[in-house]
Amino acid sequence: MPRTLSLIAAFCLLLVASSSSQVTAIKAGKLIDPKSGSVLTNQVILIEGSRVKAVGSSVSIPKDATVIDL
Repeated sequence: MPRTLSLIAAFCLLLVASSSSQVTAIKAGKLIDPKSGSVLTNQVILIEGSRVKAVGSSVSIPKDATVIDL
């Protein structure tokens, strides 16, 4: 199951990377922190263009962002 979630997140990031200046927010119910090995809940991944700009539970989602709710 965790591998499936990782593959879904990677696929979403690849889709988002194809658009250059678009802002995308991915709402992840669970996100694995590879450094600590812990599972974080209710996380938001904010992507601008092809770069991850912020990750966390308190990240603000801009009004013009495309939202992907996992």
